[in-house]
Amino acid sequence: MKETQAALDKFHDAVLETVTFDWGSAKAELRLRLSVEPPARCVVTIEGVTAVLCPRKNEWGPSESVNEADLEAEGKRLVIHMQSGDDLVFEGEVVRVQSTPT
Repeated sequence: MKETQAALDKFHDAVLETVTFDWGSAKAELRLRLSVEPPARCVVTIEGVTAVLCPRKNEWGPSESVNEADLEAEGKRLVIHMQSGDDLVFEGEVVRVQSTPT
């Protein structure tokens, strides 16, 4: 869990490109472009999904960028705080983060 949170700590100013949820397999996937040097992309996979909350109200104005990300509930809840003021919440059995250079 500490390793996953360390990876999430690099999400500030990352651009959230896509969010997908496969109902049948209970799997969600987020693709992000990290704001790091050297440039990198990241895929977050949540398996055994039990809840997804993805509001897009843009209370702070439109933005595709992440403010911060937290792993809660003993690693079973991922919260992505967007710079738009929206909080994306994913609950599941396993949260994995994989970064790759671009």
